[in-house]
Amino acid sequence: MKRRSLELLYMHACPLDSASIKALAAAIKALPELRRVMLGGGAECGGGGGVGPSACAHLASALAIGGVASLSLPGVGIQDPEVKALAKAVASSQALVQVRGRSVV
Repeated sequence: MKRRSLELLYMHACPLDSASIKALAAAIKALPELRRVMLGGGAECGGGGGVGPSACAHLASALAIGGVASLSLPGVGIQDPEVKALAKAVASSQALVQVRGRSVV
């Protein structure tokens, strides 16, 4: 039986906390076929509470080694420290070529 693959993970208006972001990071590492991750509204990696920079660092490190080519973060409240972590992921990733901060369909 052929194993199904997950290429797009779309989570809109799903409140995410630190534990769920860390679980997402683990999934990205475990799913090399995952190409696009779209998070929006409800996931806050920055100052408004919610996730915090430590969990965003986990996400950034997973993106750096995973196969995700496109990351979309519309409505995700990230601030300078998180943006810097994500920028490092983009710079060190072989696959990640696009990061968007606004809604894109």
